[in-house]
Amino acid sequence: MAKKIQNEWERLKIFDSLFESTKTALIEGNDYLASQDDSDAKFQDSSPGDSAQGAAYTNITGAPRPLVKYTPPTVFRGVGNTDPRTFRIQVHPQRWDDERHQWLVEKYIQRRWAGPLAPNYALGSQTELDFHPDQVFHLAFHKIFGGIYGYSTMREVLFVLKGYLLMVQFLPQIVEHRADPLLDIAIGGELTGPAGIKTTYLPTDKDFEIAKTRIASRMPGEDIFHDAMTKIEEIYKGRGSAERVGDYITVFKERILLGLGIPMAAATFSGGGEIKFGTLQFEIMDDETRENQQKVSSLVNDWIIPKLLLNMGHKQGDGPEVEIALVGAGETARR
Repeated sequence: MAKKIQNEWERLKIFDSLFESTKTALIEGNDYLASQDDSDAKFQDSSPGDSAQGAAYTNITGAPRPLVKYTPPTVFRGVGNTDPRTFRIQVHPQRWDDERHQWLVEKYIQRRWAGPLAPNYALGSQTELDFHPDQVFHLAFHKIFGGIYGYSTMREVLFVLKGYLLMVQFLPQIVEHRADPLLDIAIGGELTGPAGIKTTYLPTDKDFEIAKTRIASRMPGEDIFHDAMTKIEEIYKGRGSAERVGDYITVFKERILLGLGIPMAAATFSGGGEIKFGTLQFEIMDDETRENQQKVSSLVNDWIIPKLLLNMGHKQGDGPEVEIALVGAGETARR
């Protein structure tokens, strides 16, 4: 049976869909995989703009477009990736789902159109698609207070992380180029000839102005080319403003670590030295990865494998107990 499920898993490209889904959930906090099967869910039609008038309908939930009839699937064809930003969940806070052991999810709702032209000002059956809970696989990481929506710790720091990587690569060079020190430029001097005779070279006013204009009008960071009779020295030796760049980049490191929820004590050396990503304690990342793996494992064992068993002649929910076990974080390295 395990081999048959594995073959069906590979045939329907389940791994590819879950790979993209996990990546989306890490960034967005949620992902919704549409179950591609022959199930049929019929919901009551409604007019646009009725989403705020659900309590006026005579149905058990008090919400618009209640479920009229649901036909379970008999064939499973795979899972389809969607844009999680187009989905929302309708939950009944006073009813319990005995199968999922959570507050009852009545349906998943997807906007028909996304983007600035979406008709989100008039919500109704003409502008939204309703899905039965069995027609959508919801992958949610880091649910706050055991709620219904996941939360992404990565999303909060994504832009700061991109900015940090760019700063590490380019900012020191930019500051070095633009923080030009104060220069002492001497044009002219003593010239020693072939016979060892020393003569004093003084440029004409015209030559002096040409050299002065050329040096003064150069772009920041542009090299200076001059003859042997011109001497250029820094008045104040040192790096100037570039010395503070390291502290500025370190502040961004701290923002990223705090946004990811990583304690400072776990991200520094024992002496409180500079924060480095390479010094993060392995156990902190290991715990979060194990938590995310458990979510994916439960999704596969509880919902996807029973759908795969439909293609082997079993009805939904009455197939043999088959489970997969994901290799834990760090286990591959230990082996």
